[in-house]
Amino acid sequence: MWERHQLSAKNITLYMPAEIAEKMQLEQFKETNWSKIARDAIENYINDRTQVSIPADLLQKLQAEMNTEYSNGRKFAVEEIGKDLTYSKLANFFEEAQRLADVSAAKYADDEGIELSSLSYTCDSEAKSILRKYFDNVPRDVSSRYIDGVYSFLRDIWGRLNQQSK
Repeated sequence: MWERHQLSAKNITLYMPAEIAEKMQLEQFKETNWSKIARDAIENYINDRTQVSIPADLLQKLQAEMNTEYSNGRKFAVEEIGKDLTYSKLANFFEEAQRLADVSAAKYADDEGIELSSLSYTCDSEAKSILRKYFDNVPRDVSSRYIDGVYSFLRDIWGRLNQQSK
């Protein structure tokens, strides 16, 4: 007879030097899910060591490039989009993105069990697809991670505005 083993989640304690811990407490990181970041880093580390067909140094180089692209997109958004950003433009952007996401979600309304994360992903995807319509100074020849960085800046501002109005 087969024995059933149930896997359970494990809690771990991470040591953070005071300098990093202080930075983690900054207002700009208030909504950051540090547990997810740690989980992702651990998962990436394990994957790096178990997938011998991909050299770890290549993965690290590409990961660094990907992170740089994201950071550059966020920096662009802060410096270029932020200087001309109005509440009206931001609200119109997110309202259109939500309308497009609602249309996309309606296509799947007959499917069983649409997950909330899928709907959130759809809204994010729709928002990124109309980004240049509202913010025409976003460069055309950039990676999707750069666009992710631009969008994350806008989403963070929108989230904070909505949080403050409650």
